Amino acid sequence: MQATQLNFFEKIKRQPSVQVLLKEQSFAQLIADKLSMTIDGSYRRIRGETLLKIDEIEILCRTFQVSFDETIGQNAPDVFTFRKAGLGDTNLDFKEYLHNLFNLLTHIQSRRVEKVIFACKDIPVFHLYEFPELTLFKMFFWQNTIFNKDSLKGSKFSLENISDYQKECLALARKIAEKYALIPTMEIWNEETSFSFMKQIEYYMETGSFASEEDGTKMAEKVESYFQHLEEEATRGYKFIHDKPPADRIQNFDLYFNDLIMIDNIIHITYEDGNSQTFLVYHNIEYLSTEDQLFCDSIQSWLETLCKKSEPISNYNEKQRIKFFNRIRSRLSVMKKKVGLTVGQY
Repeated sequence: MQATQLNFFEKIKRQPSVQVLLKEQSFAQLIADKLSMTIDGSYRRIRGETLLKIDEIEILCRTFQVSFDETIGQNAPDVFTFRKAGLGDTNLDFKEYLHNLFNLLTHIQSRRVEKVIFACKDIPVFHLYEFPELTLFKMFFWQNTIFNKDSLKGSKFSLENISDYQKECLALARKIAEKYALIPTMEIWNEETSFSFMKQIEYYMETGSFASEEDGTKMAEKVESYFQHLEEEATRGYKFIHDKPPADRIQNFDLYFNDLIMIDNIIHITYEDGNSQTFLVYHNIEYLSTEDQLFCDSIQSWLETLCKKSEPISNYNEKQRIKFFNRIRSRLSVMKKKVGLTVGQY
């Protein structure tokens, strides 16, 4: 029980909200305040000398949003505990969602990332967030087409008259993209990963969901610009913001192509301290996360095997990279024809 309690307090200490509070007070004082006890009593519980009472566990779990089930179930082979967050299930507006995502990336960076493996069923939004037009489209698409937000019923997507609220969202999205560009990442794509966004543009054009034809053609042009940027990142072997490329950066981007296995949106993070974390993305924008080591180890093993069964297309693998982006160029030509753009190779 003592080891479990020590682990429980470590989980509390790692919470992003707690990290902020610890800039102003000690961990022992924070626990003492929340449990209304002396600091000596707090120290004895943190060190495991005094066992926590049921009501104390409940207070700490509710206050710091830590699951005690996750702590005690860590070594159970058939019990995994997840947290959920996102947009639809929590009724958050988009700015708050982006703010939470920014804080999550900040926390992940603070824990010192060793490696991230990202199996991508869809284009990672972290890439798209550096392009304002693509960000605005995804905001609208998720809220209107996926979650049927009442305030957007009957609305059409437009790039005109961007509101102050949208500008605030774009500023947050840009910061998220900048943070993601610094995190070492291995991404595994399949053919559907790159094609799904183009299908969304075509769907909006075919159903008259753009406010004007110019909006549709502008979106097609920006999608093409994004893939140009992705190809440059894959060639250089590192991520960067498209409108301010660094002179040089340590290689932190490995891109793989897999045409054998259907891929789900799964992110596995290995930290330098030996701990790991897994995120399962669902409904395009919601996500579940866990730090259960048995589950994380299983996901890591599967993703590493998937990498071995995939073609590396970044850095010096020029032949495979050309083949990969030629497929994208061919699909882009189809999209451009549908929105009335002149077909040309970028």
